[in-house]
Amino acid sequence: MVWKSVNFLKYILDSDTEMMYKKEIVEHLFSVFCYQMAGIISKEDSNSMGQMSRQEEIVFVFLNDLAENHQQDRSVEFYAERQSITTRHLSSVVKSITGKSASQIIALIVLNEAKVLLNSSKRPVSEISSILGFSDQYSFSHFFKKHLEVSPSQYRNQFES
Repeated sequence: MVWKSVNFLKYILDSDTEMMYKKEIVEHLFSVFCYQMAGIISKEDSNSMGQMSRQEEIVFVFLNDLAENHQQDRSVEFYAERQSITTRHLSSVVKSITGKSASQIIALIVLNEAKVLLNSSKRPVSEISSILGFSDQYSFSHFFKKHLEVSPSQYRNQFES
C-alpha cells in the first residue's frame, strides 16, 4: 500500500498533463504516505521500531522532518542537528539507505514542489520563491537552474506551449 502511494505520487509529479489542484493533490498524497508510515510504526509500536535498524530510523526521521520543514530550511546541518548527529553521518546514512545524499534529497523535494507550483499556478516566480523560503527570486532561480539547467520561467514556458 505504501509503495502504491509513493508510485502514484511520483506519477502525479512526473505527469506533463495539466491538472487542476495538482499542488493540493501532491500535498495530500504526501500526507497519506506519512500517515501510512506512522501507522506502520504505531501499529506495532516498539516492535516496529525495534525491527527498524538505527540507520533506517535516522532516514525515516530525516524524511519526516524534511516534509515538515523544507520550506523553512534546506540545510543538511539543520536536519542533522534535529537528530543530534553530524552532517557527515546523516549524509552517509541517507546515501547508504536511499542511494542519494541528504542534500540531493532536500533539493529533489524543493524542486518537485517548485515544479508543482510552476505548473499548477499562475503565481509569479517571485511569489513562488517566497513560498519556498528563498530569500529572493535570484536565489530561487539560481537554485532551480543549477539543478534543472533551465530557469523557472523557461521551465514554466515549456508546458504552456
